[in-house]
Amino acid sequence: MVLVLSDSGGSAGGRTLVGDALVLLGATGYALLNCSQEKLLVDTAPRELLAGVGGFGFLFACVQSVAYERSTLAVAAWNPAIALLVLLYGAALFCFYALVPHMLCESGSAVRPSSNRSAVKRARCDVLACR
Repeated sequence: MVLVLSDSGGSAGGRTLVGDALVLLGATGYALLNCSQEKLLVDTAPRELLAGVGGFGFLFACVQSVAYERSTLAVAAWNPAIALLVLLYGAALFCFYALVPHMLCESGSAVRPSSNRSAVKRARCDVLACR
């Protein structure tokens, strides 16, 4: 309600209602996604969950870069140095997505609560599940 009322007196054009609706739709979708992930992945080990997110992130980044940079890649002046740099970038991206789940688990940042234990036992058990 505050979002809609904040745009009612402005002169930002006639599309403020569409923008507000998109913001509300995006926030609702994000909330539904978070709730469904919590419900569906409650028994998944944190390391496995983070590795899956990283793997899909790597694939998504690769597909996205090919889709958006296709014309740039087609007209680039390719030589062995450029090809090596692109391959090194891909390897660095893969290492980032493969190693971050392990780093998060080892640092204790991947603690995820379950609904049937107390808070202290939850943190202890979920951290141990990473190792």
